[in-house]
Amino acid sequence: MSDEAVETLKLIWGEIKLLNSKIDQTREELSGRLDQTREELSGRLDQTRVELSGRLDQTREELSGRLDQTREELSGRLASLEKEVSELRKRMVESEMRLATEVVALVGIMKDVRDSLLKAGETRMNLIEERLARLEQKVS
Repeated sequence: MSDEAVETLKLIWGEIKLLNSKIDQTREELSGRLDQTREELSGRLDQTRVELSGRLDQTREELSGRLDQTREELSGRLASLEKEVSELRKRMVESEMRLATEVVALVGIMKDVRDSLLKAGETRMNLIEERLARLEQKVS
């Protein structure tokens, strides 16, 4: 091998070492940046978790408050409806009692009318029988 070829190989070998050195340096820089990015993302992720946890707790508290308020409203409405139903039952019983009283009175009146009609019918029958008897006496 000639001196010139040896020199060329030495130059190439030097360039390869220089390139390898730059590659190693770039790899180290990228690795450092990647580690830094991971740390930043991990920090952001932790911060986001904390924020979301806070928001979730706040939402739970709001929903719990709304739920309690809705329960109170429904309890109030239920109590009002129960009172109204109770009043309606009371009025219905009172109406039924008045109706029963009036029906009993009406039945009594109808019996009196029937008895009066029966008496009037008996009285007419007696008068008719008396007239017939008088007519028979006159005819005989």
